[in-house]
Amino acid sequence: MILYLLFSRRKNTNYLCMKLPFLILLIMICMPAMAQRQRNIMLIAKPGRDRIELRWAPVSYPVWDEAKQCGYTFEKYIVKDQGDSVWAEKQYSKNIKIADISEWEPFADNNYTAVAAECIFGERETYTDFNPITAYKKHNDNEQRFGFALYCADMDTTTARLAGLYYNDSDVDNSSTYIYSVRLATADTLYTDTAVVMSSIRAYRPLYPPPAPTIVVRNRAAHISRDTQATPYYIAYYIEKSEDGKHFEKYPSNPSQPLTVRLK
Repeated sequence: MILYLLFSRRKNTNYLCMKLPFLILLIMICMPAMAQRQRNIMLIAKPGRDRIELRWAPVSYPVWDEAKQCGYTFEKYIVKDQGDSVWAEKQYSKNIKIADISEWEPFADNNYTAVAAECIFGERETYTDFNPITAYKKHNDNEQRFGFALYCADMDTTTARLAGLYYNDSDVDNSSTYIYSVRLATADTLYTDTAVVMSSIRAYRPLYPPPAPTIVVRNRAAHISRDTQATPYYIAYYIEKSEDGKHFEKYPSNPSQPLTVRLK
C-alpha cells in the first residue's frame, strides 16, 4: 500500500520543516474528519539512539474494555522523499493484544505487573439486582480497574507491554522518518478514531535533569513536591535521603506523589 502526496517546494529544503504538507499527509492516512470525532486513543513516541518506543492508551473505560477483547491494530509507515514527491509507504500492520495470563506469571514479583494483572484478569463481583446503588458500585469498580491498570503501565515498561500498550521499534535508521498509527482492531465499534504520531531517531535528545523539587520544612518535617507542568517528560520520581551528604538511600514512598520526610 502506498499513500501518495505531491507538492512543490524549493530545492535543499528540509522536508521535516514543512509542517503543512505533513499535516495533510497525516490526515489522509488516518484521521478523516478528526474534528468531528472524540479522541479515544492517545499515542506518543519516544525516539532513542537506535530505537523508537511507542506508548498508547485508551482514554476511557469503555474503550479499554473493548480493546481487551479485540486488541489494537498497530501500523508503521516510512516517509519517502524524492524531489518534489513525498509519500508514506506502509511497512507492516500488527495486531497487539493483552498478553495471555501465562505470560504475566513470570513477573508476579513486580508490584505494578501484579496489580495490572488483577485489574485485567481478576474476578469481578456479580450483581443479581440492578438498582442505582449496584450500578454505582459496578461503575466505580470499572473505573478503578481502568485507572490502576493504566497507572501501572505508566510506571513500568514490562507492564505496558503485557497490557498491549507498548511497542519497541528497533528496525529504524537515522536517515528515515516514520509514521505510526494505532486503532481498535475491529470495524464493529463506536470508537473508530485512529491515533497517529510521526517520529525519527534524529529527534533523539537526552532527557534533561528535572528541576529541583520544592521543599517546605515545618515542624521538623520536610514536605517535598514537584511542578508537574515543568517536567512533562517525567511521570514520577524517587527521593533519596542522606544523613551525611555522601551516602544516599532511596526513601520508601509512592514515586508519583508528594512526600513528607520526618527530620531528626
